[in-house]
Amino acid sequence: MCAALPLLPLPPSWPRAPARLLPRTFADGDKQRDEAPTGANLRTSRLDAATLKQTISCGRPGADMPAFDEGAYKVRPCYGAPLGAAPDNLYPAPRTLSPADIDLVIAYLQARIIGRGRITREECLAYYAGDLSSSCDDIK
Repeated sequence: MCAALPLLPLPPSWPRAPARLLPRTFADGDKQRDEAPTGANLRTSRLDAATLKQTISCGRPGADMPAFDEGAYKVRPCYGAPLGAAPDNLYPAPRTLSPADIDLVIAYLQARIIGRGRITREECLAYYAGDLSSSCDDIK
């Protein structure tokens, strides 16, 4: 049985975990809603903190990854481009985050998601903390 990992402190505006800001509930790329883009499987990823920060902050123009940094492209440069307007082919973000909040998302990803492989039932139950725990019924 997996030991529960301690949850990291989160900004009060986040319902339970920054994973709710990720493309899928468990950051595994499985599409759960038709209106959301298909996300990458971060559970099998080996991305380092710098790559995560750039990708979350600046998005991926031409892909389905939005820029979550409230100052991306305008206040903070992205991908070596000069300050200015964001690219036209950048997927719209549902909300923006401060750089400090993005750092918390990265810490959460590194502690609980990146490289952990397939979601376990224990991780699912810990994520939902009793709410909607029936969502974990299909996970063995």
